[in-house]
Amino acid sequence: MRLFGHPLHPALVAFPLGLLLLVPVWDLAAPFIGARDAATVAYWCELAGLILGGLAATAGLIDLVRLSKPAAMPTALRHAGCALLSLSSFGVAFALRGHGDPLRAVVVGLDLLGALALAFAGWLGGHLVFHYSVGVDSASSADAKEAAPPAG
Repeated sequence: MRLFGHPLHPALVAFPLGLLLLVPVWDLAAPFIGARDAATVAYWCELAGLILGGLAATAGLIDLVRLSKPAAMPTALRHAGCALLSLSSFGVAFALRGHGDPLRAVVVGLDLLGALALAFAGWLGGHLVFHYSVGVDSASSADAKEAAPPAG
């Protein structure tokens, strides 16, 4: 999926990646900086990350369906699975957030699981780009232009 000739999915993942990876940081920092303030920041980071993550996942699903490199498909499926595991973990944690101290450890655990899955999904996404050149337009890339023989 492209917008103005540029792949859309990589552009959409930056904010949810940053927001969601901060959620467990705020949750773990809560006892040290004030539980109420940290919980509020974690809540809004998680909400915004889930909404934007849904948009990124939609663009990623479209890219997955249109993937034209069969060798990259197993990695692409692992990438999608990790991303969905992450969004699911954060989604359940968000639903449980605010139900009191008895569920705090569960919420933090789900946030940590989501962060680990998201980090691995990001690593797999980078592997798709750099190893399989998924989303790279080789005809217009700088490397292709440098490798081309001089005209004349």
